[in-house]
Amino acid sequence: DEAIAEFQLAAKDDARLLECCSMLGLCFIEKGMPEIAIKWFEKGLDAPGRSEEEYHGLRYDLAQAHEAAGNAEQALGLYMDIYHVNARFRDVKERVRELQAAKN
Repeated sequence: DEAIAEFQLAAKDDARLLECCSMLGLCFIEKGMPEIAIKWFEKGLDAPGRSEEEYHGLRYDLAQAHEAAGNAEQALGLYMDIYHVNARFRDVKERVRELQAAKN
């Protein structure tokens, strides 16, 4: 809770917004609050000046939050977007396979 408060305060600085959104999302996932994590990851994706790697990382974390919230279709779509650009990103290939298998 203390870290969340600090990251929320630091997120007011545009230079730190992206990193803070990512960290806040991860904190809320750990607290079992994926819906709030989704909002922070989406806010981070809207932040200007991110690299391609940062973009993929945030989308991956957003997909994990959607999975935790029970939104398998949204998670699969996000993982597929990453997979089409970089099939070797983290374990995205396995995540796509698992979600597609669960869908069938």
